[in-house]
Amino acid sequence: MTTSELVQIAAWSPYLSAATTIVSFVTGILFFTRIQPFGMVNDAASVLQMVFMLPLAWVLHILLGRDSPALSLAATLVDSTGMPTAAVLQALLVIGRVRFEQTFSAILAAGAMTGVWLVAGGYLALAGGALPVALALLGIVAGSAYVLSAVAYFVRRRQGLLFFLGASVGLIAYSDWAAWLGCVMQSGTLVGVEQDAVPPAVESDPDIPYTSELERDHLLSARHRRPLAQ
Repeated sequence: MTTSELVQIAAWSPYLSAATTIVSFVTGILFFTRIQPFGMVNDAASVLQMVFMLPLAWVLHILLGRDSPALSLAATLVDSTGMPTAAVLQALLVIGRVRFEQTFSAILAAGAMTGVWLVAGGYLALAGGALPVALALLGIVAGSAYVLSAVAYFVRRRQGLLFFLGASVGLIAYSDWAAWLGCVMQSGTLVGVEQDAVPPAVESDPDIPYTSELERDHLLSARHRRPLAQ
């Protein structure tokens, strides 16, 4: 499977992640205003948000890790640890096995890990030119906001202004980033993704069907072979 095919298959992931992030954002606001049952809906949406983000993390590692594989792999492993952790904790909340207060700090820490991944991915995208500059910067904004929200809570041990500001900016920026990334992935314009193009030697000869490199060479050889003089 080529990178191009892998990107096309995974292009659904950012769309679904963006959609569930929006649902999580809206229901989260309603939850903090003490309106039920939006707390459970928020938890369920958060589980799906993290699940849909996982394929995206590894596809971006393939795309962005060409120039700095160590940094890309480290950021992907950090995110791949944080996302399943958050998803499991949110799932336990949905089925009522744990309370919100027992998981809140751990979920925030997992969100900060996702933020680190977004910032690192944005940096790699800027350095390698794999994504549009504005899209890479939007990912950095989203990641920084996630980290800010977590740090603000852990420093002051309460949900203050910086916490809500970081959470709001992070969720909105991430939703926009993921939806935009899905469009870019589907468009086939990602830098560094090999396209299944017809080789020039074959393209210039319409009588030769293209199947594979080996068969192409065989057909070209047969076409240009001359009979021996008698």
